[in-house]
Amino acid sequence: QSIVAGGRNTLNSGGNDVPTISYNPDAAKWIIAYVDDSSNSIGRIALASNHSGNNISFSAATCFADPSNGRRVNYLSSTYDSSAQKTLIIYQDRDNSNYAKALTASVASNGTITQNSPTTFDSSGGGRYMDVVYVPGAQRNVIVYQRLWHSYSR
Repeated sequence: QSIVAGGRNTLNSGGNDVPTISYNPDAAKWIIAYVDDSSNSIGRIALASNHSGNNISFSAATCFADPSNGRRVNYLSSTYDSSAQKTLIIYQDRDNSNYAKALTASVASNGTITQNSPTTFDSSGGGRYMDVVYVPGAQRNVIVYQRLWHSYSR
């Protein structure tokens, strides 16, 4: 079998860094988190909402970390947590001693993205090269990342 690529559509023409994507089967939508390099490393979340054939469209992106509030983002990862019916997004907060942070995003019934306030899960500074995966049997999210010169999992 061969894989057929669909059409292209631009999420953000200004430049994206470290994008991460997860599928929300309950809403039948893709949630994309990325660093907006054209806006001083703002963390943004967009929804890939309408797809027809080989075409896809995106919602307006919402901000989860804004440099005007002293928050820029590095190193992102996301996964869909089916027990909570939310997407977990983890990232490094560049302007807060590189703390490792997490937030959840949901798709509201009207198709918009809602999110909670970020929480710090490692304040030692240096949460980077991150990844997160949801383990259905355990109903837990597993996070792995590098802290300075050591690797940790939670």
